[in-house]
Amino acid sequence: MLNGQLANNISGITTIKSFTAEEYENARLRIESEAYRKSNNKAIKLQWLL
Repeated sequence: MLNGQLANNISGITTIKSFTAEEYENARLRIESEAYRKSNNKAIKLQWLL
């Protein structure tokens, strides 16, 4: 019984951490996506020059 309660508590902590990190991860993903888009645009422009 104690093992089950401990497992549930650990699982709950993981869920809470995931929920609170969602906003941070969304912001990080937006920044990474924008960097990728800019890099891709530069590569396309460079390809047209060659």
